[in-house]
Amino acid sequence: MKKILASAMAVSMIAALAVSASAIADEERTDVTVYYNTPTIDGTVNPGEWDQENALAVTLENGMLWQGDEINNVVYFYYSWDDTGLYLAADVSDTDVCMPADISEVYNLDAFQIAIDPAGLIGDDEGAGAMFYSIGPMKDGKLGAVYHPYGGAAEEFEYTGAYKLTDDGWQFEMIIPWTSIEILAGDGYEWHHADGEVINALLCVLDREEEGAIANNYQITKTGAVTFLPEDYPLELHLSTFVAPSLEVEEEPAVDETVDAPAE
Repeated sequence: MKKILASAMAVSMIAALAVSASAIADEERTDVTVYYNTPTIDGTVNPGEWDQENALAVTLENGMLWQGDEINNVVYFYYSWDDTGLYLAADVSDTDVCMPADISEVYNLDAFQIAIDPAGLIGDDEGAGAMFYSIGPMKDGKLGAVYHPYGGAAEEFEYTGAYKLTDDGWQFEMIIPWTSIEILAGDGYEWHHADGEVINALLCVLDREEEGAIANNYQITKTGAVTFLPEDYPLELHLSTFVAPSLEVEEEPAVDETVDAPAE
């Protein structure tokens, strides 16, 4: 199954690169501030725990198909971080949610994908796949996720996540530990999470039919080009130790509880 997943991904990449008209690297990436926050991972995207104002919408306006006929669902992507890891969440609009029975099939049915290139290190090395994470709901009620190292065969990794079906699709929340991301150091790179650090990123959505047939696969883009090269990732995630303005809690004014002594 791992070989099948790798082959499918390789075919998708080759097809995408063949239709690429221009490099996003020639354009400015979209800056995204990732605020410091620790949401509760229960599968429900609550407004009070995720920064709604800074959410990314993946739509016809910024999405580009590499397989399929149309983008007919909308995805809202949320994110934050703390010293434990990178937090991800999404609200996926999909009237026909297709879920696998096994985690090895996550990539073959409805799924959300994020590819990251910390500090642009992989892109500088002209890598072809960076660090892909495929995330999707499973029939047993668990959130399935697999990791594709540099476009290679899918494998399992340590994470915490949950999903919930909604009236018009599904939502998920998860945390990818920094220990699963900072493995770059083992390849001769040096990168560690910290305030001000940057992670280049790409978002993809897989909308498939129950038997695994392709329905609509698309990615976020700013130029109309489809490319999976890390150097072309359209997003630049900036880690910040500040709290998101939308999540700041106003302090209640202090109440003077002193009691004046009675007049003699």
